[in-house]
Parts: sequence; structure tokens; C-alpha cells
Amino acid sequence: MPRYMWLYVNKPYLSKKSGDGMDIDDLEPRKGKPQLKNLEPMGLDELREYIARLEDEITRTQIEIDRKEKHRQGLDGLFKA
Repeated sequence: MPRYMWLYVNKPYLSKKSGDGMDIDDLEPRKGKPQLKNLEPMGLDELREYIARLEDEITRTQIEIDRKEKHRQGLDGLFKA
């Protein structure tokens, strides 16, 4: 058994998604502000594709925000009643 598997098997509080224990992501340092992409070498088509990918990511993020807001509103309704 690889060492990292032994670690997770024998120390369940270190597992990625152990319900009761600590989440390993909490131990990892937060990432700083992402570096800006160098747009200078990109051609017009590449820049348009890049914008399209960014717009897709914005849409995906907005959908997740809406989903979480609806969930929160549902929980707020439960606790205010």
C-alpha cells in the first residue's frame, strides 16, 4: 500500500471528505491574487476565444451564486419560522 494511502486509512481525520474530522483543504494556505495573463502575444482570434472562456466562467459562477442564494433563503425561512 502506498504511504499516502496508509496515512488516510490510519488517520481518518486527515481524509479529504471525512464528515466528522478536519478537511485537509483547511490546512493548505490560501492562494493569493492570481497573476494576470499576458495578452500581448495573443492574436485577435485567441483574444476572442479567451473572452468567450471568461464569459462562460462568469456564467458558471453566477449560476453557483444563484444556487447558493436560493439554498440560503430556504434555510433562512426554516430558522425564522
